[in-house]
Order: sequence, then C-alpha cells, then structure tokens
Amino acid sequence: VVEQCFGATNKGLPFLVPTATAISDTLALCREMPDMGQCARCKDSANPRSACPDPLSTLSDICVSMFMSGCTHWATMCDPKPDGLAVFCGEPSQQCVGTMQMYFHSGLQDFVLF
Repeated sequence: VVEQCFGATNKGLPFLVPTATAISDTLALCREMPDMGQCARCKDSANPRSACPDPLSTLSDICVSMFMSGCTHWATMCDPKPDGLAVFCGEPSQQCVGTMQMYFHSGLQDFVLF
C-alpha cells in the first residue's frame, strides 16, 4: 500500500469516478439521449476504452449540460467540489496552464531576442 494515497494527512480523491464507471455511465446516458453532442466523443463498441478516450470529461460535459438520473456517480464526485477537479464539476479551472509560444527561424545568422 502506498502511504501517500492512504495516509492520515492525504485522503486523495475518494469519490473520483473510476474509468470503467465513467465509460458505462456515459454510454448509458448516450443510449438514453443519443442526440446529445457529447455522445459523438464516446461510441458504444466492443472495446469501449478505445472508443471513449476521455470518459470522465465526456461524462462531466453531459451532466453539466443536463443533469439526468445517470449522473449520480458524477454528482457524488462533485459534492463538495474537490480541489483540482473544478473543471469536471462545471466550474472554470483556476489553474493557469500558460501559453506556448514558438518562434521559427531558418537562417544561421538570425538574431533571437527575448
């Protein structure tokens, strides 16, 4: 057992929706409401892990846009809103990811100023 995951000072995210649950909940919601735009990101197939590459994000988007009976696992995860998961619970993320700026130059005599 990894102490950091189960120690008294760090409880982790006990209600984080597991991948398999997120896939099954998402597919169930998409069977119920197949015309939802988010359902295009998660297809029902023989190998749902490859047909649904980001199930937690898809489930979150569905449940934020329209709360349905299949959103119970998501609702449990988001109440109260855990730190670091606000983006999955319908709130904008407070973390600054930063921007990537790329500069291309082709000559050996170019000057690059920062």
